[in-house]
Amino acid sequence: MIKKKIKNNLFLGFLYQAVYDLYYSAKRISTERVKRKFYYKYFKKWIISRKTTLAYRYGVDTEGVIYPEKLGITSQNIKNAVQYQKCNEELLVRLFNGDRMICENTVFVDLGSGKGLVLMLAAMKPFLKIIGIEFSEKLHFIAMQNLQKFFGLSHEVLCRNVISVYGDAADFPIPDDPVVVFMCNPFGEEVMKMVVSNLVARIQRSFHPVTVIYMVPRQKHVLAGCPLLEDISEDFFSTEMDRRMIEHISVWKGRTGPLVHGTSLGMT
Repeated sequence: MIKKKIKNNLFLGFLYQAVYDLYYSAKRISTERVKRKFYYKYFKKWIISRKTTLAYRYGVDTEGVIYPEKLGITSQNIKNAVQYQKCNEELLVRLFNGDRMICENTVFVDLGSGKGLVLMLAAMKPFLKIIGIEFSEKLHFIAMQNLQKFFGLSHEVLCRNVISVYGDAADFPIPDDPVVVFMCNPFGEEVMKMVVSNLVARIQRSFHPVTVIYMVPRQKHVLAGCPLLEDISEDFFSTEMDRRMIEHISVWKGRTGPLVHGTSLGMT
């Protein structure tokens, strides 16, 4: 409770986050990142950007870093779990506001939905339905609390058909509707292979479009090895400003049509 009050206070919240970031910057031996904390320009930008975050505006809990052993995960896929860390909210807002983001009559799925930040941002767009899958019971519980608070306070909600599911992304069948599947470095290579297999099954099952948005794409090679997925990042981020996002986000679309007999899916 005390920590939450400190984080929600404008000045104390900055000090808390600065010390927090300094600690993890030092652990990564990132001296440039440490030095940036003392730049006035960076401080000013941080203050301005913080006031636009959902955490500041609605008091939801989206911050922090939580390692897998602290997440209360019971799934056998825990060995492929990665730490919880908030996605770059500024990048997410730019992503959702982009001209190429199709929302109408489309289901949005967040695999590894964490504390629900992406679900809340997606709810501010006119998606048909929004589904979050999270296999940490601890994070799922926080997401449920955040969604309840957000829907009670926000007047910007355009989609209230939002479901947070406590489950494993590896076992989740991708909906047959037109769908956007979002991931932000949620798991390791083995789980990603299972997710791509689920995407292949969905692409072969339905001719409705599939778009995969992969933020912090550390397992990008798994998607690249699948012949039914095409990297459309260059077309998706077509403007000069948007092109800067390509190093952080890759975008893929499903190739419609039946798989040619004997074609390898690249899942071995």
